[in-house]
Amino acid sequence: MKKSKRNEAKELAVLKKIYEKAKKQGIYIREFAPGRRQLAVAGGIKEVEEYEENVRQVVDVARLSLLECATLGAESGIGLTRVAACRAAIRAFKKHGWRTSRKK
Repeated sequence: MKKSKRNEAKELAVLKKIYEKAKKQGIYIREFAPGRRQLAVAGGIKEVEEYEENVRQVVDVARLSLLECATLGAESGIGLTRVAACRAAIRAFKKHGWRTSRKK
């Protein structure tokens, strides 16, 4: 089912708020190729920064693969919409993934 331009604009506005709130909490979000269900992962910005220090290069989160995100401790979420997938990923990360992000 095709979304109307109005619904797309609404979804994008909600996604922008989700991304901004996550960033303030030290969480990155990465969405993957959409299908019938949407897939997103959420991980700790601190883990990415620590990884950057170890490999001595800047990491572009938007280019990370699903496996790379998982290696960095990210948690996945699925949903029927991008918003639902992002929220599910953030919830999963907060519940299971706060490894080093919260310790320091």
